[in-house]
Amino acid sequence: MGLHLRDQFGHPFTDNDLRGRRSLVFFGYARCEGICPQALPLMAEAARLLEEDGKSVQLVLITIDDEHDDPQTLRTWLAELHPAFRGLTGGASALADARQKFHVRRSLAMENDDGPIYRHGTFIYHVGPNLELSGLLPPMLSPEKLAGILDGYL
Repeated sequence: MGLHLRDQFGHPFTDNDLRGRRSLVFFGYARCEGICPQALPLMAEAARLLEEDGKSVQLVLITIDDEHDDPQTLRTWLAELHPAFRGLTGGASALADARQKFHVRRSLAMENDDGPIYRHGTFIYHVGPNLELSGLLPPMLSPEKLAGILDGYL
């Protein structure tokens, strides 16, 4: 895959951090008022449901807004959702490379008083332990349904 990003604590994050476990990966940004407030809580709640059965899935957000989503912003935002969320950022080139690897497009929709509003991908990527794409999951599922789908792989 070739990811070279940093998490919200400043730790490097590469393909090796995805290898060996199931992961849910989403591309979004903290100021998003569209799909991100749907997708990320869904991922967090599905992870909690799996944890009740002693199972786990890695939760990963890759920001599409490197200008505003600094590590502190990601740390604060994601801690409210699930303590195990990894929020990834990096330079514009590294993030563009990550988007390209997942075939995620980002484009400017408009500017408002708070900054840019982006159009971006809406699917949750289910990545398997060998970095294979196991599925594209719509963020309109219930947490129970998403957990049930993931449970079939765990």
